[in-house]
Amino acid sequence: MSLALLLIVIVTFLYGFSFFGYLFKLFRTESDQSAWVSRLLESGFLIHTLVIFAQTFTSAQAVRPTFHLPVTTVGEASGFFAWSLAFIYLILLRRLRTETFALILTPVLILFLIPSFFPFRPNMASLAYFNDTYFLLHILSAFFSYASFALSFIAEVLYLMLDTSLKNKTAGPFYKKA
Repeated sequence: MSLALLLIVIVTFLYGFSFFGYLFKLFRTESDQSAWVSRLLESGFLIHTLVIFAQTFTSAQAVRPTFHLPVTTVGEASGFFAWSLAFIYLILLRRLRTETFALILTPVLILFLIPSFFPFRPNMASLAYFNDTYFLLHILSAFFSYASFALSFIAEVLYLMLDTSLKNKTAGPFYKKA
């Protein structure tokens, strides 16, 4: 087992433990001010960032070391998308973090990390485009924009659940702590 695969397994377990922690905090009756669950999610993100940097700056298959954005295979692209989702949630939406949002987000992160466990062969014809700076900027902006759209979709689903519970004049299970 390679070190990158071991780190991806650790990241997946940290995201999974944070999901179960958020689930436990959701159904707990008394309020708990501990931030250990969000620390699990943040530590998973930090280890995932280390994996992304390790995949970016180390290329064992290349003859000469070059910059390699880890999106050349399905597994790398899926893992990078999970990282960009976590980045947008933890960094850019820092003040708006809620337990309900993270409860929905963590299974999505785990779902996108699953293809990272399997080896995929990169398309060698497409690797020539990755040396172009504009192409790399295009890929980065595309991943972050799709991550923003995915987070907007999660927020919309939560909003529709809240709207339905307000119309029924009941507090849904996701909003009993708000």
